[in-house]
Amino acid sequence: MQNIHTKTNYLKLLFLLLTPVPAIVLGAFVMHFHGVPITIWIQNIVCVLTGWLVCLGFLVKKGVRDHFVRRWLYLAFIILLIPFANSGIDGVHRWINIGPVKLHISSILLPFLLISLWKLARNNHWWLASITAVGVSITLSFQPDAAQTTAFTLAILVVLGSMAKGHFLRWSFLMLMLPIMIIPWIFLDSLAPVPHVEDILTLANNLGSSWFISGLISLAILPSPFLFFSPLKYRSLSIGLAVYFIATLLTPLFGHFPVPLMGYGISPILGYFIALIWFIKSHNLQ
Repeated sequence: MQNIHTKTNYLKLLFLLLTPVPAIVLGAFVMHFHGVPITIWIQNIVCVLTGWLVCLGFLVKKGVRDHFVRRWLYLAFIILLIPFANSGIDGVHRWINIGPVKLHISSILLPFLLISLWKLARNNHWWLASITAVGVSITLSFQPDAAQTTAFTLAILVVLGSMAKGHFLRWSFLMLMLPIMIIPWIFLDSLAPVPHVEDILTLANNLGSSWFISGLISLAILPSPFLFFSPLKYRSLSIGLAVYFIATLLTPLFGHFPVPLMGYGISPILGYFIALIWFIKSHNLQ
């Protein structure tokens, strides 16, 4: 019986580790067929391979104590402010440059922030978690980053809203967060889209309808573990992460925003693996 349970765990783990692969591989092929240099799309491939190694490394470690989580939470919030220290691009401050690599920092940190704020609220610090969440949303709105502001706000409303004690707190938090979410949509940036980042689905469609449909399916797979296989004990956080990823997938329909994992960019891949590590640990698949 124990062998069957272990085999089931291995199959679940394999499924979860392979979840981001279709979007990344399909995106790499689309970029290749449109003449994007290999030095660009190979970064996504290398990132997912590195993500697997990091993920497996975390699986052999014991859980991190909650007081350490709070310290990392504050550090993550400070890092989120770093893009304001540089000149940005046409008044947009979303990236941190590390040598030739440009990191879209919110795509990396927001899944971690969602997990950390949930842990903070679970440890009877709902007010502190809520105040920090408001600060994160305001920071994102001033970058400005409509896609990430929307995704984080909707996700944290699910996570912290479900943990609020009473309807008054729940509705007050909702009424405070929604206006913050709207602000960056009023002041959308005018940055030109990069075809293999924001318009990757258009490039896929140019190769044929089967490529486009395959792209949509590969993207739809990404939030599915968090949405359909959420652990009962951590359901609000799992659904919140699903909402975050769904929102990042839908916002490109309304503006020039990156298509995560399928389009070029290692930052969303790193963020996805952070969420994936938590998800695997929550299911005790080690």
